[in-house]
Amino acid sequence: MFEINMNKLISDIVVLARMITKGTSYEIIANYYGHVDSLEVRLYSPGVEEPTVRQDVSFDEEYRSKKVIIKDLTELKNKLVEILVTGELDISQMHKEKYGSTETYFFLKRH
Repeated sequence: MFEINMNKLISDIVVLARMITKGTSYEIIANYYGHVDSLEVRLYSPGVEEPTVRQDVSFDEEYRSKKVIIKDLTELKNKLVEILVTGELDISQMHKEKYGSTETYFFLKRH
């Protein structure tokens, strides 16, 4: 059941990314990386070359529980639905953290 739920959430996120890109001023890129079993989602604000908000979700059960994976995917999906419905990015709802040598915003608090 976990795999079915996870796959449904992943497909929902990819569809939402397309809908947001087509229906708002934002561009969202969602990539699945099979070699590391993870999903990367990046949101770009209009006219900005670097992502405004990003998120990587690993599906590796060796490092993360099934419950946490489903929780993260659900939260990410809900944030994308909010952007689609409002047409706005509420940056105050994002989490600012270090990414490499720069600070960036993430959809979810990193684990």
